[in-house]
Amino acid sequence: MNQNNNFKFYPILALLLISIPSIFTINAYSINNINNNIENYNLKYYDNIIKNFLKHENFTINKIAIDSDNFNNIKPSSIKDIKDKIFKSNQINEPVDLYRIMRLISQFQIYPNSEVNNACKVIDISKTPQAHIEKEFKALILNSKMPSLGIRWLQDINRLKEVFPEIWATVYNERNSPTHPEGTVFEHSMQSLDSSALLHYNNQQEKLIVMISALCHDLGKVDTTTCKYGKITSPGHASYGMIPTKNMLNRIIKDKKLIQAIATLVKWHMDPVQFIRQSFDLDQYRKLASDLNQESYGYVNISMLIKVSIADKQARNPDINVPLKKNIDWLDEFKNKAKEAGVLYKPYKKPII
Repeated sequence: MNQNNNFKFYPILALLLISIPSIFTINAYSINNINNNIENYNLKYYDNIIKNFLKHENFTINKIAIDSDNFNNIKPSSIKDIKDKIFKSNQINEPVDLYRIMRLISQFQIYPNSEVNNACKVIDISKTPQAHIEKEFKALILNSKMPSLGIRWLQDINRLKEVFPEIWATVYNERNSPTHPEGTVFEHSMQSLDSSALLHYNNQQEKLIVMISALCHDLGKVDTTTCKYGKITSPGHASYGMIPTKNMLNRIIKDKKLIQAIATLVKWHMDPVQFIRQSFDLDQYRKLASDLNQESYGYVNISMLIKVSIADKQARNPDINVPLKKNIDWLDEFKNKAKEAGVLYKPYKKPII
């Protein structure tokens, strides 16, 4: 480093992004001879950039500057917060902050302190631009190993009803039965979402569609659940579930074809088990593949439907709020049948003779 310029700034390093798993993105700046208190120094170069970088932030841990000569952190309190899995805030005054915190909780399994929680309980989110909500919601889905955590947090601070009323309605939909020992539809949906996050996907679009479908697949149970002779059932909940799914997603996502693709998987999510129970022939698999393709504008296939079913069936843990990790034998049979019919990934095309 040029000794004549004690605080020489290297622009190329300003572009460096160091991504650390389970932490935040760190922007690395090259600064010489700066200790923990930058206020005691008169930076000759780019002082305003550095100060603004460190000070103008909503959360104390989302910006960290590093001295590239010795790799000392200029904000040790931020590192402590990360280690303690807690984040604080200088200000919660933008409506999107609530959605951003929801996403950060899911993405990094790190929680706000009581001051941030209290601010989030009362902040007005009624004027949050849809584009901001969509951005944070998609980031939660695509970048989290436990995406349910942020949604659970909304319930903890009594904001779930306002943000996702369709999901909130499932909190009180009891499912105490041998097939659903996890309790409520809400708990089942949260475990389904987390299970879907662990599956393999061919691309981000497929992941987005399948995971949101896993979250929404039982929304129809709110209005279809009955208890007859002591048995809880929800006849027609899969088809009916398209209504609350679209209602919720229309407030979040602009792409109507994407919403339709998700609603299509919700509608058909019960079919795999019915196909096996009733021993459907290959022509029925081909018809299902065609229906999925046509109703979803070509976005959805049987392979994606299977992934929703896996998330559904693994979301039945009665002991802790995490999905089970088990193989579902009859889904393997369903998958093999779809392969045999030639429709696992795309609609059937008759061979040209």
